Amino acid sequence: MKVPSSEAAVRRTQLRVAIVCALVAVGVSIAAVVPAVEAGGGVDALVRLPEEEPLGRSVAEEDPDFHFVAGPARYDGLYFYAVALDPFAAGREHKLIDAPAYRYGHAGYGWAAGVLTLGEADLIPWALLLFSLVGMALAAGAAGLLAGELKLSPWLGLTVAVNPGLIYAVTSDTSEAFAAGLLGASLVAWLRGRRALGGILLIALCLTKEPFVMVPLGLGAWELASFVRARRRGGSPGPDMGRRLAWLAAGPILLTVWFVYLRARLDVWPFAEGPDNLELPLRGWIETLGLAADMSLDPAGHQLGAAALPLLIVVAAALLIGAGRALRLRSPIDPVFLGLALVIASLSWLALLFPKDMLRNVAASLYLLPFVLAPTRAGLVRRPQTYGAFSGRSRGVSRRSQSPKYLQVFRLPAALRYLRFAPQNIPNAHGRHTRLHTEPD
Repeated sequence: MKVPSSEAAVRRTQLRVAIVCALVAVGVSIAAVVPAVEAGGGVDALVRLPEEEPLGRSVAEEDPDFHFVAGPARYDGLYFYAVALDPFAAGREHKLIDAPAYRYGHAGYGWAAGVLTLGEADLIPWALLLFSLVGMALAAGAAGLLAGELKLSPWLGLTVAVNPGLIYAVTSDTSEAFAAGLLGASLVAWLRGRRALGGILLIALCLTKEPFVMVPLGLGAWELASFVRARRRGGSPGPDMGRRLAWLAAGPILLTVWFVYLRARLDVWPFAEGPDNLELPLRGWIETLGLAADMSLDPAGHQLGAAALPLLIVVAAALLIGAGRALRLRSPIDPVFLGLALVIASLSWLALLFPKDMLRNVAASLYLLPFVLAPTRAGLVRRPQTYGAFSGRSRGVSRRSQSPKYLQVFRLPAALRYLRFAPQNIPNAHGRHTRLHTEPD
């Protein structure tokens, strides 16, 4: 179907703005990476691998020129480096890291680097950095396009460039920036009716980080609710309901299959080892606030506590406000945000006390926050009249007749103006009706 010229012009403008946002996000990321690379001596320093680690000793034997870091500077990038070298936990690298089943439970980022480099160890640090930068570009560009879909300013894509959790992930070879790119791209694809592309991206997202199973679950909840509303109103539920739910179920199912493989391979479930990052909802936050307050008065830890305490309060307030807005369920993004917010609310103090970890863990929720805080008049403020109205692709139905109610809301003022200034029959002094034209002020 041919897109009207005005709509095509708007789409082109949104695309140009999205590209600018992507370039800005990449530029800010590179500005953060360059000092880290210079301080570490090379891109491989971003892996943050100490030589005294079992994996570090193995790497030193193979590559004496690898740039290691001091023990306290170790971080999670080394696990993705190991996954890239040993993608299916069938070699020796998975035996050289702690809690291998847990680390391999979110292997997507390491897999991507391994596939791109064909397991070439010298190139893996470069591939990890490349995929982080690509993720930042995708996240920013997708945010701009997503804002356009929700009738918001596409310049909201610039929020990615100032998301500290994503920037930190780029400088540490962790998966948050890559996952944010998949998250944004999958939402744009799904809202535009590209079900197969959206489903594939959602599969990759679920395999990149386990909490992102909340994304297809949230979209599935929206689809089912739209289906039920359409049936109650006598509308058409859409011929591809089963296919949509199948694409949404694919990610969680394949993640479960991967977990079963890890259980058979490593004799332990991924969720049965590793750090205790989850608690009952809000319990971990309350405990963390107490620890941060105590540390802010402790001479040995006052720097950490003094920074963590206000940061925790601000992030918690932002997520609570966002959750309150998302409870109105105005768009498919709202249930997705609520699912991710529930995971964040269930984090333990281990995942919250240290600012670098907390900012990484909440980065995806902060990425979606502008869209759930959007004004009511701006977003998908009404449910679709008929199921499948978001895609606008049902056969035999024109684009205008299939438009969801939120588009009809925007046409309403024009209709009112037409009624106001249309010719009217007004009785004159003789009781006769005279046809008059009223003019606008």
